[in-house]
Amino acid sequence: MRKSIWITTQFIGFHRWPDAPKEVSFLAAPHRHVFKVKASFSVSHSNRQLEFFTVQMAVNAIIFRDLLPALQTDPSKSCEMMAEFLMERLRQEFVCLSVEVSEDGENGAVVELLHPESIGPTKRKARKARKPAL
Repeated sequence: MRKSIWITTQFIGFHRWPDAPKEVSFLAAPHRHVFKVKASFSVSHSNRQLEFFTVQMAVNAIIFRDLLPALQTDPSKSCEMMAEFLMERLRQEFVCLSVEVSEDGENGAVVELLHPESIGPTKRKARKARKPAL
């Protein structure tokens, strides 16, 4: 049985598509979105190996410390590029299975780990299980 958790978060950002085709030429100009993020992570047991709030805080830290400055430097990043960026950063700390980034929750992209069956336990130490009282 494979187990995972997921978290969601969001951030406001601007991006553009400089080479947008004529029918969507408005996308060539910088435009604002509320980017919605959903990320899933492998866990090996069912008792809060990864706690939702701490994982969400780690994702938010990566967004605000790394992704938003990268987006300001290169505002042409697509949802696919942002999802790949987040996946690369998250895989340094967690066994991240997938990252979704959408524009305002309407349209978006998903990046998934190709062979999740080959992953081992998460890199973070699991909490020790308590012995049951007799």
